Amino acid sequence: MRARPAWGWVGLAVVALALAGCGNAGPGAARGAGGRPPGATPPAATVRASASASPAVSSGIRGTVSAGPTCPVERVGSPCPPAPVVGRVEARTGSATVVASAQTSATGTYSLSVAPGSYTLVVVVPGTFPRCPDTAAVVAPGALTTVNIVCDTGIR
Repeated sequence: MRARPAWGWVGLAVVALALAGCGNAGPGAARGAGGRPPGATPPAATVRASASASPAVSSGIRGTVSAGPTCPVERVGSPCPPAPVVGRVEARTGSATVVASAQTSATGTYSLSVAPGSYTLVVVVPGTFPRCPDTAAVVAPGALTTVNIVCDTGIR
């Protein structure tokens, strides 16, 4: 007589069903995302997790800060492009409260994450020059507003 496994035939059936649910349905079985057949609805827990995992569109301000002129005399055929400004860009509210700030990159780019609203952008640099104007920015909900700031080097 052949010995039966200690957990019986019912236990084997449970294991077989569990393996079938893990995507081991055999060769050629069509599977979609997550090992489910195409068109199958994911479990409720998966739906909740994926809904919260999708990134929301944030609002903010991005742009460049540059300074010019960079040559004392500009001549035709001799380009004298503006130079990137390395400094800190601050977003301030009407009461002059700083709500966000970012250091510009070596190429003068910056990015601020702020809530929708109106702001004044102030560029803070060490020393007197370049002089950068305070610049208004209006941010719409879910939008990135581009604001490029041009500063004066003082070269004449």
